[in-house]
Amino acid sequence: MSFISFRTLTALGLLSAGLGVAFVGCSSDDTSSNNPPPDGGKDTGSDTSTGGSPIQKGQLVELLPGSSGDGASGLTVDLGGKTASSSTTAPKGSYSISVGNSNPFFMRVTGPGHAGLIEQEWFLSGDADRGKTPVPSSTLVQGLAGLLDGIDGTKGALGVSVVNLPPCADNGGATVELDTGTSGDAGTDAGDSGSDAGGTDAGTSNVIVRYFGTNGFPDKNLTSVQKGVLLPSAIIYNLPPGEVTIKVKHPSCTQNATFPFPDPLVPNIKYTGKMKVEAAGDVKNGNGIISFARIFLK
Repeated sequence: MSFISFRTLTALGLLSAGLGVAFVGCSSDDTSSNNPPPDGGKDTGSDTSTGGSPIQKGQLVELLPGSSGDGASGLTVDLGGKTASSSTTAPKGSYSISVGNSNPFFMRVTGPGHAGLIEQEWFLSGDADRGKTPVPSSTLVQGLAGLLDGIDGTKGALGVSVVNLPPCADNGGATVELDTGTSGDAGTDAGDSGSDAGGTDAGTSNVIVRYFGTNGFPDKNLTSVQKGVLLPSAIIYNLPPGEVTIKVKHPSCTQNATFPFPDPLVPNIKYTGKMKVEAAGDVKNGNGIISFARIFLK
């Protein structure tokens, strides 16, 4: 199978939060703190809600081999139980949903021909434009999932974008692991076997971390985040289904632990810090569901 160039996708502005959701990565030559947001979104909406019900709008775009970034129509967007189908008319793939309140929610995208997507939890403090969210096709997920040895469909998979913000100069050298809430080894493995006898819990002993190289693919020989690689920086899989906490360590920067945390470039979206995964399912055949989250360094 041939894959579309990930640098081409970057140039098209297609690599966004939703893409990654686990199996797609990209590199950026810009490693400053002004890296684009993981979802590539721009604030083209209003800064305040037009009424008592904040509205989130955006556009789902196709991410598949040879894609030109066409809008992805006919997919279901779920924002905390408020749903809409992405438009089949211009602008194709667009959606607009009144969330009804300011309660936090996990954005979900599902539909035929695509793997399901779960975004980390956020809430709206006013109307917000999420921008473009690439949705990985089954074809792309199938090909990339084949690069992840030992993936267990009964466990969860989470793509992580490690984003540096001032004064943190870059994200290079960061390491990602599951936070089990203990001082022991979380049982993650950046090597070949995907298992670790030091795991503190049978449910986490086979958790695997893979870091993405500058070529946009996961590489089992890498042991940390590569400078400027954002989308995602890493994937952590074989996670116990449910809410998870991810810990990021960096040689000179610290992980943001203050929530709610505003998206740096998408006004009126604030992250709660919560992430969750579901059983990945049949991702080897391009189906199932995968999750995505951003972790900010300062």
